[in-house]
Amino acid sequence: MADSRQVILITQFFAPEQIGSGPYLFEIAKWFANKNYETEVITNRPYYPYKQVFSEYQKKKLDKENLNNVFIKRVKPFIPKKNNIFERSISDLFFFFQVLFKNRFRSHHQIITLCPSIISVILGNIFKKKKGKHIVVVHDIQSGLAEGLQLGKGFKLILKLIKKVESIALNKADQIVVLTEGMRNSLNEIGVNDQIISLVPIWVDFEVIKPINEIKIDPNLLMYSGNLGSKQGLDQIIHLAMELSKDSRTKDMRIILRGDGNYKSVLESKVKELGLKNIEFKKLADKSLLSFKLSKPIIHLVPQDPNASEFAMPSKIYTLMGIGKTFIATASKNSTLDLFAKESGGFIVVTPNDPVLLKEKILTIINDPKTRKKLEQNGFNYIRENNSKETVLNEYVKLMDNKFS
Repeated sequence: MADSRQVILITQFFAPEQIGSGPYLFEIAKWFANKNYETEVITNRPYYPYKQVFSEYQKKKLDKENLNNVFIKRVKPFIPKKNNIFERSISDLFFFFQVLFKNRFRSHHQIITLCPSIISVILGNIFKKKKGKHIVVVHDIQSGLAEGLQLGKGFKLILKLIKKVESIALNKADQIVVLTEGMRNSLNEIGVNDQIISLVPIWVDFEVIKPINEIKIDPNLLMYSGNLGSKQGLDQIIHLAMELSKDSRTKDMRIILRGDGNYKSVLESKVKELGLKNIEFKKLADKSLLSFKLSKPIIHLVPQDPNASEFAMPSKIYTLMGIGKTFIATASKNSTLDLFAKESGGFIVVTPNDPVLLKEKILTIINDPKTRKKLEQNGFNYIRENNSKETVLNEYVKLMDNKFS
């Protein structure tokens, strides 16, 4: 097959991981395969969001795998035990050298890489042929998140180095895809050329994500569904639960935390220590049941650490808008989330780390069905018009094909 119909994806996260960037990259890979591209992926053995490799992948037998005509090569990961920039950097370097040898230093005409980590971007630059094309998909800005969440505390020199490396590596790419204008602005601030940046949003698969109108909504149920990690600002839900339990108007309300991640054990310990009876932990819903499971609560919660919300766009909001659910996010004024709420008219944003304000907003929305209906309709219409799977994924193919047209 000619080089112009081959594409290789380099990413630390991939299927069968169910949350984070893994499912997103898998859909991109499948789309290229369906468009008759010979599609290859080099990635880690799956482990996210856990601290160990999935049991069926712990041995080498699945280091080579074919899923939906996507040929996957896997390497053994170094999984950070501590959530700091030093151990993450070791993990990145481990991935770098593993992929160098797994790829056998071959060059490629068309490459897609995921940032984070910037190491994947560097590998894409190394492997690209002279007249090839390298597209970088930016989901998070590594240095910005590390700075905002204080993951670089005590490692300022490493953080400074990462910022410099990010700027150099990203500017060597042919095309950079970001999810929001806020991400574009953040890349500009670290010196990335705006002319190579394209805005391509997250998509929604309307065959899977759709309103379930016949379900009975629980008026006392709130839910968070997704990664239970540090950047999600999930302590805000703990504080909210405390407020709900003290107020006679909300004492019957319950919160379900659906998901897993490196912060789950911390959250479980806090719930136990505080004696909170109104929080329950559950596993992520299977994809086939996602719309059904997410339809039961009257309101969903999308908290974000205020120091990270400028650098990350939670994909769960697109899912909730596609289902037609009411949700409240916490984010700073004029952050990416706040600006998107204003643009779409599909959800409410409140100031972070104010559980009383969040509780009162929940009560206001519960008691105002007209506003809930308007928010749900606005969000659903926005997603239908702007975020269909076919429309968004075809943008990636166009970006790649333009180099060779």
